[in-house]
Amino acid sequence: MKIFLGNSPWDKPGYYGVRAGSRWPHFEKCGANYMPFPFFLAYATSLLEKNGFDVLLVDGIAEGISLEDFFAQL
Repeated sequence: MKIFLGNSPWDKPGYYGVRAGSRWPHFEKCGANYMPFPFFLAYATSLLEKNGFDVLLVDGIAEGISLEDFFAQL
């Protein structure tokens, strides 16, 4: 079975959204050095892979991709 786990892009002009790996969702100014790691998504991915599942994890925020590019990976 193939499973897709993702942290979808979330932004507005001049800002990017921070959601996974943060205590609460918020926006940061573009160019900020703050980019939390999505621990829960990574942990879920590792558990699924350990149990034989084919998993793709995409962090659209860290990769800086558009929503269209994010969904193109499905």
